[in-house]
Amino acid sequence: MKKTVITLSICLLILATYVAIGPLLAINGIQHSIQESNSEALSEYVDFSTLRNNLKEQINAQMAEEVVDEPDNPFMFAAAGFASMFVDKMLDGFVTPEGITRLLKGKKTNINSETNPESPRD
Repeated sequence: MKKTVITLSICLLILATYVAIGPLLAINGIQHSIQESNSEALSEYVDFSTLRNNLKEQINAQMAEEVVDEPDNPFMFAAAGFASMFVDKMLDGFVTPEGITRLLKGKKTNINSETNPESPRD
């Protein structure tokens, strides 16, 4: 009985250690990918298409709230539409492995979707 409890305790300790260290290993991998400008390795740690879509949804929802707050401004709806298109295009260019790597290294990035193979095409 004691051996079972000790074995189970050791297994739980190993599992807890693995769960606690997992995020640190991922952050370390992301950091090394960026330092080495390795876009492929970075894309193994980050799901860029999901990140891009989530950011678009959040920013567009924020803009929609602001439009609702000012219903008597007729130009607000048109401005929100243009802003939504601009944000979508900007995120398609910036939120890619190459774009994030360049931004975090302080370099300029090109938001032209033809130069970013990760960005979705219309």
